[in-house]
Amino acid sequence: MPGVDPAIAALVRHAVSGTIPEQSLIAAVLALDADVRDYYDEVISELPKARQPRRLVLELAITERL
Repeated sequence: MPGVDPAIAALVRHAVSGTIPEQSLIAAVLALDADVRDYYDEVISELPKARQPRRLVLELAITERL
């Protein structure tokens, strides 16, 4: 994924493979955008850990940050 932050690319790999990323990776992605961080805190963080990476990638795609 050229031109994409390495943290976001790593998150996408986790989302596609169905693995749960380290919390530090989630924090790195959330540090890139305050609006996405707020959405994560309000909505995504309430989901089961296994669903969070895919939902975060979906949010990044919907908001054209991916």
